[in-house]
Amino acid sequence: MFLLLAALQGCNPSNTAFSGHSISEFFPLHGVKRDAVYKNDDASFTEKMLVEKLSETELSDGTDVSTLEHYLESSTGRTLIGTVEWSSETSDGVRIHGYSDGDGASTAFDPPVAISPSTDKWQTDDDPVCTETGGFTFRSELIGFEDCPVAWGPDWSDCLHVALVGCSSDCECEEDESGLLFVGEYWQVSTYGTAWKQDADKTVDQKWNLLSIEIAQE
Repeated sequence: MFLLLAALQGCNPSNTAFSGHSISEFFPLHGVKRDAVYKNDDASFTEKMLVEKLSETELSDGTDVSTLEHYLESSTGRTLIGTVEWSSETSDGVRIHGYSDGDGASTAFDPPVAISPSTDKWQTDDDPVCTETGGFTFRSELIGFEDCPVAWGPDWSDCLHVALVGCSSDCECEEDESGLLFVGEYWQVSTYGTAWKQDADKTVDQKWNLLSIEIAQE
């Protein structure tokens, strides 16, 4: 088994990613084990967020879909708050295929929610990507590249910043209207994935900040 642990240094993608690199590189799903722990930047919020890769399945078109479980962990244990099904491929970009809530009720998206263009290439002056599915119109917008130093230790720069909202009608809502687990703002790095996440529902005002990650390749 090969593990990527805290001793390794993160990758720092350059701004050429807008025109030359695939966006899917910033949403990695590889590894039979992929477990991340996040603390909130609000020090008064003591629970941690755990994101663990549960399984990987192959769709009929050959797309690999990974299910990520999300938990809140406190001193008394952890509580499942939901799962999200992701794919990230150079042939089709980054997609969300479905989700479930903490009670197990699941929703499949057909078509899946597009996080990036199907070409897997994005530039800062490109239009947002909109998907009408699951009763909402989701808008994914590339904000740019920014520094995102994490609680884990690495002082990452050139992190891909993407904002995702769910609109009740067209693609023009200013704030999220879906309240779903996976909407919000993401700061992503290659190899490791999500460095920061700001939940759209603002139940917690501050960002989730990467505290540790463990990746097993086999």
